[in-house]
Amino acid sequence: MEPKNNYRKINDPKERLRIVLASLQPGVNKSELCRQEGIYIQQLVRWTQEALKGAEESLKKRPRRAKEYDSEKEYLKQEVDHLKELLLEQTKEISVLKKERILYKIPGETTHAL
Repeated sequence: MEPKNNYRKINDPKERLRIVLASLQPGVNKSELCRQEGIYIQQLVRWTQEALKGAEESLKKRPRRAKEYDSEKEYLKQEVDHLKELLLEQTKEISVLKKERILYKIPGETTHAL
């Protein structure tokens, strides 16, 4: 069955959303709204289902990506790198001191195992 002349095709998503939101208002007669807008009731039902599905998808929890979190993470990475460098330098100094102690035994000192 071909649609009557007063029925129209609505391609604009904003227009579709406007009609869906209007149909969800309390006390609205959906059949009357569809006649006024020139659409079939089945089309309104389909648009409503799609709108609710899209709303559900957009409200699902997603990982936090705040700039504060990223800047804090970056700061902590820099701090870890700095501490690693310090640890490496101290390890080298200890190694050098151990070698010097072994090579140059200081008189009167007892040697301790390190």
